[in-house]
Amino acid sequence: NAYSAIMTKGDGVIAVSASIKNHIFEKYHRQENVRLIFRGVDAESFDPKLVEEERVKALADSWQIDRNKPVLMLPGRLTRLKGQELFLKSLLHVEHSAYQAVLVGDIKDNPGYTEELMGFIEANNLTGKARLVGHCSDMPAAFTLADIVLSTSSLEPEAFGRTTVEAMAMGKPVIATSKGKNGFCRLAKKPSEISLLDIYLAVEAPKAFSIHHYEVQSPCAVSCNIKSALENALNKTQKGMEDSLAKISLAHLLADIKKH
Repeated sequence: NAYSAIMTKGDGVIAVSASIKNHIFEKYHRQENVRLIFRGVDAESFDPKLVEEERVKALADSWQIDRNKPVLMLPGRLTRLKGQELFLKSLLHVEHSAYQAVLVGDIKDNPGYTEELMGFIEANNLTGKARLVGHCSDMPAAFTLADIVLSTSSLEPEAFGRTTVEAMAMGKPVIATSKGKNGFCRLAKKPSEISLLDIYLAVEAPKAFSIHHYEVQSPCAVSCNIKSALENALNKTQKGMEDSLAKISLAHLLADIKKH
């Protein structure tokens, strides 16, 4: 985009990660005077041993946090790039109801998106479970309150997920989306507990067979009846395929791959 292109026009360019350095070359053909300087974390600030309980308590009181319930925290600017909506949608799949979801970020920066997120919370019965707490000037204390920190950037990969590294420096587990060159996914269950049918249904793959969508030609008896005649046969075939997939686990497939 034009904004990123302008940033590559200086006498020298600093790339905060190897991925960004490669991106600068691939997209903007800039290779000279591009220096790789990894972005870091202030270890003296983001150290759980150095965060006083008074700071944590003050923040908990301000945000009305119940210290006896787990806190799921998404820190970041309120923008679609950071995936706050994806975070809220994921909460609809959380079976355990005794949690608190906290979105940290200045609600004044993007009032339109803020209103949209608040509307989603209300429309999906998340009021009381999810809240937008606004800007926070004491993130070490905020991370201390969190049980799990999330990074849900979904439209574009993060150049350097600072909040992710800061949370890890505070000893907090991080759940992140797999967007980007260095992203990855992790299985939620053992391969032996995942069938190929589970995978087939999870990726919402189309049916193995489909019936054409041509308009029925009323003068033609075949045209009028072929779809209904085929539908029963193809449904049986589809069920047979799914039954077969259900009998094969991911572990079986991995074993076969290793053989070759």
